Amino acid sequence: MDDQPNNGHTKNWLQRVAEQSWEPELLISGVAIYATIQLPAFVREFYQYYRYNLQLDTGFIDELMPIIVVGVALTALKVLSFAFIFHFVVRAFWVGLMGLRSVFKDGINYDELEYSELYRSEMKKWLGDQDSFLLAADRLASMVFSMAFLFVLYMLGVGFLYLVFFLLMNGVKLMISEEIFDLYSTVILILAGITLLSISTASLVLNMKKYRDKEKFARLHFKLNWYVGWIFYPFIYKPIQYLGLIYKSNA
Repeated sequence: MDDQPNNGHTKNWLQRVAEQSWEPELLISGVAIYATIQLPAFVREFYQYYRYNLQLDTGFIDELMPIIVVGVALTALKVLSFAFIFHFVVRAFWVGLMGLRSVFKDGINYDELEYSELYRSEMKKWLGDQDSFLLAADRLASMVFSMAFLFVLYMLGVGFLYLVFFLLMNGVKLMISEEIFDLYSTVILILAGITLLSISTASLVLNMKKYRDKEKFARLHFKLNWYVGWIFYPFIYKPIQYLGLIYKSNA
């Protein structure tokens, strides 16, 4: 009995927070825009430092892989920069619309426009009323904002995974001869590729209709995805899953 009032209070509180979320969104977007514009230079400087001070060899692990990672990181930062700028513009536009709404409470007065009846009806159909226009802008801004942070979480997970892999490979390299390491790195890369392909294939097969409705396969599918996700994205897999499934279930 006591849970229902608490649930109602929580929902009301969440609704109030959601209605006021545009303020921190604008602040975070502003900071994120600045960061994503500044970070590429830092990434390039770090790569140059690594290349001239830390690089041990010219093989795939030491030279080509860091180049690929740096390229992906720079591209990701560029995408994030555009995403946060777009969010900032849309959210600022929404704030402007809210201010306009306080002055013109009824929005567009279609009857006062000197157009034909057909023209006015088509405009009303396409533009809608003021509240629906505001709601659409608000939803767009919120979706772009959350998708940008979902992308950030993915990149953090990939970056952490690469860092662990890179440190482990170079740690092993210091302990064995170059010839053995070349063979070792080739075997590890092949095994990693086979493992990823096997996991992806198993997940797709287990999610087929004839298997997913059976409890033992469904349980195996869940455990496979969940534990592998925690391995690949430690500490951030839960928020990644939550945000990703929101979009997937409402697509």
